[in-house]
Amino acid sequence: MNPQEIIEFGLRHTYGKLVNDGFDVLSVMPELNMDPLILAKKDE
Repeated sequence: MNPQEIIEFGLRHTYGKLVNDGFDVLSVMPELNMDPLILAKKDE
């Protein structure tokens, strides 16, 4: 796996975990040149 694929794999796993835990995922940014970011909220 190249670095971008590793980031995307980790984000997919984290995204699924957040959704299963009841979070609303607002955005996912898999940028290679900066820290990957998932923006999520739960219960307002």
